[in-house]
Amino acid sequence: GHTNEDQRLSLVNKTVGEGGFFGSQKALDRGKLFESPLAEWTLSELQKLSKSEIKVIDNSKADLHDKYRIASSCDLKLFLSEPIDVKCPVTGNIISMSGLVPVEIKTDGYNKGEPHKDFEAQLRHQMMCVNENKVNKKGKDKPHKEAQFGIITKLGPNLEMNMYPYEKDEEWNADYLENVADFWR
Repeated sequence: GHTNEDQRLSLVNKTVGEGGFFGSQKALDRGKLFESPLAEWTLSELQKLSKSEIKVIDNSKADLHDKYRIASSCDLKLFLSEPIDVKCPVTGNIISMSGLVPVEIKTDGYNKGEPHKDFEAQLRHQMMCVNENKVNKKGKDKPHKEAQFGIITKLGPNLEMNMYPYEKDEEWNADYLENVADFWR
């Protein structure tokens, strides 16, 4: 069926792997092999733009939102103590980012342009779930503070690695949370 409950049950019963969330074992294998080196490459490129050391945050546990029934895991989480200007390779727009920055790592051998919209949605979900106050020891008892910025690192055709910066989008978040609430009803 096509009811919300049918879709929810279908999602809950899926497994990772062939026929589940990912239809391609090759994509899973590629992710396992390239994620760490691309994370290191991302950190190296960002460090070139910063006078301060960039802190890599432990990403071994899922990030649970304090208020909503959502969680995520990140490929890489960074803490930028000072602003870093990251230029979008497509638009040329520069985003000055600081604080907690989740990074989603992708490989795409076919598309030279911006990351696919589902990649952006995945990053925006992560930006909502991470909590800067849990990273900052002084802020443990403070309310959930979502990431204001995020990056999609994409290894594309011709082995070109690009970083695509994103800012928090309140309108996108509101629409998304409405869909999440509808899904869990």
